[in-house]
Amino acid sequence: MAYQNPIRIDRNSIKLEQDAYEHHIFYITFDYTCDRTCYANFYFNAEFTPLNKEIFTPSEPFKDKIIKIWFPQAKNSKFQDPSLKIDVDYFLKHRVYDRKLTDLAIELYVMDDSKQNVECVLAIFCSITFKPNTNDFKLKYLHQKVKVKGGDWNDIEDIYGITSEDNLCEICCTNPRNTFFLPCKHSYTCQECAILIRSKDDKCPICRQKVTYSVVLTNVNAGANPQ
Repeated sequence: MAYQNPIRIDRNSIKLEQDAYEHHIFYITFDYTCDRTCYANFYFNAEFTPLNKEIFTPSEPFKDKIIKIWFPQAKNSKFQDPSLKIDVDYFLKHRVYDRKLTDLAIELYVMDDSKQNVECVLAIFCSITFKPNTNDFKLKYLHQKVKVKGGDWNDIEDIYGITSEDNLCEICCTNPRNTFFLPCKHSYTCQECAILIRSKDDKCPICRQKVTYSVVLTNVNAGANPQ
């Protein structure tokens, strides 16, 4: 079994936008889709500490620089918040250089339908790159992990074909598209139709690659409709 993230951040959209007047200030922006209410903590120069109560532990100069923001449910939206910013002069001056530390770490808590309990936690890791003696600062996505309802931390893999707009099986057009094939990671069918496909030629309908395994997503519904 597998799990679909209730919040998806477009890794290619994560970037820094420079303030028009204070050139040492950059705002963090990205595109996202969120099927649930969630909140995020943003850490700078932080270590991943999964065994602690705090998932990330920032270095001493950045312990008072943690930013907490609530995310509204949305679909294919650009996230911008005036409080989500970084002073690059301060960052470069106080940054601690250590392999264990991540330049920007995002800790996302996704609430369940009751909005009282945490359904899953995501950890996103990014680096900040720059050209010396310039204001050319960029954010680079590195990787992300997820922990579901008290389980273990796992790396997140991309699945191709599932969106929050139309998740109906392409074969029966009735059941939710809740199964993907390995190793290609294409999602095209519901669990029932995936069984039929594998019983015939055992090839992915999208790329025709031989399927070695099919995985069912546990939390997919037909056509999620964020409010």
